[in-house]
Amino acid sequence: MKPVSGQRTARVAAAMLLPLMMTAAPGSAADAAGRYTMQQTDNGMLRLDTLTGAMSLCNARNGAWACARIEDDSAGLESELRDLKRENRSLRNRIAQLQTGSGDLPTKGAAGVGGISELPSEQDVDRAFTFLEGIIRRFKGLAEELQQNKPNGTPL
Repeated sequence: MKPVSGQRTARVAAAMLLPLMMTAAPGSAADAAGRYTMQQTDNGMLRLDTLTGAMSLCNARNGAWACARIEDDSAGLESELRDLKRENRSLRNRIAQLQTGSGDLPTKGAAGVGGISELPSEQDVDRAFTFLEGIIRRFKGLAEELQQNKPNGTPL
């Protein structure tokens, strides 16, 4: 058997250890192999980072491929969603307070939940009719006075 040169031994050892190194090391090429997906578009290739969700548009520029990240407004949308959830929770709590009577309920005559106010009592209705009756009597008195003061005596 021929003796193996040092260079050849190093190559054989590297070839045997390479698969072990790729599977053992975190963040290795094996992990990155399925991390990105690519999709052909009219403007180049769309790259999706399946780990972070970041998207990039890749195309050839001056003979080399380059990728530019596609910015989205997800941070703004997430912030608005958090605000809406907080407001929804607050409104639900307020409704629960009003339903259980532990919150400040609308006073008599004030608009309540949904714009509905309390109905007036019988005393309130009687006072309103008395007031209206007084207005009608005054109006009738004025009409009679005008009738009497008319010079020709023709009815109104």
